[in-house]
Amino acid sequence: MEQKATIDGVFAVAYGAYTHLSPVPFITGAPQLVDLLTDKVEGVTGGKVALGDDPVQVANDIEAHINKKRKGMGLS
Repeated sequence: MEQKATIDGVFAVAYGAYTHLSPVPFITGAPQLVDLLTDKVEGVTGGKVALGDDPVQVANDIEAHINKKRKGMGLS
């Protein structure tokens, strides 16, 4: 993945978007950064990075995230 595409994904997370990055970017070499972007940042911005190359698993994760947010808003 191009560095610019990774940075664009991080900006989307900063704006509160659930963002899928594929192919998995170079950030996976920094475990603390991966933990921040895939878990902890959601409590700060509402956004989150999803890493993965399996389209079925990614689609399931996106659906689960949407359902979680809907339930939190009382829509499910």
